[in-house]
Amino acid sequence: MGFGYKYQWFRADLTYDYGLQTRATVSTSAATAQPQYTGTIKTEMAMANAYIDFGTWGGFTPYIGAGAGIAS
Repeated sequence: MGFGYKYQWFRADLTYDYGLQTRATVSTSAATAQPQYTGTIKTEMAMANAYIDFGTWGGFTPYIGAGAGIAS
């Protein structure tokens, strides 16, 4: 999910994404007793971006942008 904003030559957007929780089990097929590992996996990500447009010529708009984000 996300949203964006545009005002004249400035654009910005924020996004947030998440993954449903999943359970994972890992084991080996070795003849000796090996441990099994279980765990849960859940992902989240948030990003913020900003852009500056340099005008439009013939349907083409060059821009420069920067962003920052975090994921876990």
